[in-house]
Amino acid sequence: MKHRGYKHLIPSDWENLTMDDLVKFSGGSQPPLSSFAYEAQEGYVRLIQTRDYRTEKYKTFIKKEYANKTCLADDIIIGRYGPPIFQIFKGIEGAYNVALVKAIPNEKKLLKDYCFYFLSRPELRFYLEGLSQRSGGQTGIEMDCLKKYPFPLPPRQEQKKIAEILSTWDLAIEKTQKLIKEIKLRNKGLAQRLLTGKKRLKGFKEEWETNPLEYFLDYTPRPVDKPLQNFLALGVRSHGKGIFHKPDFDPDMIAMETLFVVKEKDLVVNITFAWEHAIAIASKEDEGGLVSHRFPTYTFKADIASPVYFKFLILQPSFKYLLDLISPGGAGRNRVLSKKDFMKLEINCPPLKEQLAITSVLETADNELKLYENKLATLKEQKKGLMQKLLTGQIRVKTN
Repeated sequence: MKHRGYKHLIPSDWENLTMDDLVKFSGGSQPPLSSFAYEAQEGYVRLIQTRDYRTEKYKTFIKKEYANKTCLADDIIIGRYGPPIFQIFKGIEGAYNVALVKAIPNEKKLLKDYCFYFLSRPELRFYLEGLSQRSGGQTGIEMDCLKKYPFPLPPRQEQKKIAEILSTWDLAIEKTQKLIKEIKLRNKGLAQRLLTGKKRLKGFKEEWETNPLEYFLDYTPRPVDKPLQNFLALGVRSHGKGIFHKPDFDPDMIAMETLFVVKEKDLVVNITFAWEHAIAIASKEDEGGLVSHRFPTYTFKADIASPVYFKFLILQPSFKYLLDLISPGGAGRNRVLSKKDFMKLEINCPPLKEQLAITSVLETADNELKLYENKLATLKEQKKGLMQKLLTGQIRVKTN
């Protein structure tokens, strides 16, 4: 059997089948908008939309008579459209809409849990995405191609064992995701308390002082002529997501003849989108990158301010609020931050020694979060590798 994802022969005791031999697909239906309700009530059922598998914020309900296509919580549901197309879901009971498809396995031959993992294979999604893009963008699943996709089927007991193995990885992933969510919430609260002085570290009793940013910062532009060759350009993302790189940037793509050098530990502001929290502290990897005049750079006064402390401080919602206040005008590019007012922003801040102590606590908390995020990435990669090998028979499992 030759197909994307199947470059080897399947085991001799596996059946050589296709998706259409084992799975039927039932598309959802779209009830009239007039039947929608946004609270549970007698005579209504949950209307399931793609977004409902990501968030509980937008629960919708419809009258039972409009619930033409329904599913149970353990049924397999597929996202028909993208990006990305072919997302595999389960876990909600209700009526599913036209953007979703229910996969119905022939349970005499195919266990539902095994079918769920087979459909979840990244190789299958990439294959279908490729077909969709070639047909003119993310138009949806090519159902005929999905039905023809090879489905090598192991004996029933092996299906059960493979599904059990993969479910243990799912459980570990779910537990780690939950722990990451809890740590993020804890870190957010810890930062808010420490950076406002509501929580003081042991040994620190000195009063905090309120000073304008110019007390802590120096405006430090480093002008250079625009390079003649491609160069590393930098930008600052909104929503506190840091600096990003534009390597090998073509100088002909920018009209300005003077650019500015960024150095490690600089405070860099995107004055066009400061109101959207586009501000960051430069890292070592950003050193030497170039920005336009729309990205003023500031250096910290070493005997007064810690760049790492301010890295945490500028990400606080309260600081975003201050940036919003000094970015007058309408929406988008018309809301330009006032550099003069920026330096006048008043900050309540502890002495340097306490800044460094607070930084140590927050960095330790951040490092713990990174450990679990790395663990999560490892678990997902391990599961991906296992799925590829177990679902194609490259690795066999004992069933007795």
